[in-house]
Amino acid sequence: MNTNKNSKHSKTINYQQKFELLKKRILDVGFVAEGSLVKRFLTCGNPLCHCHNNPDERHGPYFQMTWKRNGKTISKFIPPKLVPMYKQWINNKKTLNGILKEIYRISEKEIYSQLLANADKKDKKLISSVKKILRKK
Repeated sequence: MNTNKNSKHSKTINYQQKFELLKKRILDVGFVAEGSLVKRFLTCGNPLCHCHNNPDERHGPYFQMTWKRNGKTISKFIPPKLVPMYKQWINNKKTLNGILKEIYRISEKEIYSQLLANADKKDKKLISSVKKILRKK
């Protein structure tokens, strides 16, 4: 019986350690940007320009950043010299989202562990059955 308590205690410590490591990783992320960055080749407004007759001779490359704000799509052209910075910021957002996803997962496990540790026998059965139902979703 005593080893079971130690096992639960070590799980809690393990979750706490993982949580602390993830918090430290967040500090290293840096600036973030939402959206996507695409390279475009465009036709101009001059109907006599060669870009209208041959798709391989369109103007560019131009870099366009697109994201959503309040349900609306926003697009801005980005100067080529800023493209590496924007790419890094977009990657930082993906990294941050991955860290947060892991924090949610660990938090859920810790909550479940705490519920079980502080529940009586009847409650433990209920908690286990609810967890099984949630896994199926």
